[in-house]
Amino acid sequence: MNKDTLKSTEFLMALAIGVGSLIAGLAGVLPAAWAGMAATISAAAYALARGIAKYNVDFQKGIQTTEFWLALLTVAGTVAATVPGSIPTKIGAVLAAIVAAFYAASRGIAKPPV
Repeated sequence: MNKDTLKSTEFLMALAIGVGSLIAGLAGVLPAAWAGMAATISAAAYALARGIAKYNVDFQKGIQTTEFWLALLTVAGTVAATVPGSIPTKIGAVLAAIVAAFYAASRGIAKPPV
């Protein structure tokens, strides 16, 4: 994982939105489903942006990338909110699928041609 990426504004913004939406959902400021959607959109946009930025330039193993860890944390948070019923199961499944799909797309974009 590139340490400069951890300092990038897009990573910090995606992280802030994810943490902020979690706090807003727990505090009741946002409905849990809306908080989950905010985190999902942020993580998906970040994954796609990183995939485009790495296009044929900086290919790393998936587990070494910030987009992997952000996607994993977002899906884990969505599942954690779905289990007690804060987010309906169908919405939780869709949100997790969206993050996974955008992560997969970002990896496909970033891979060098074979």
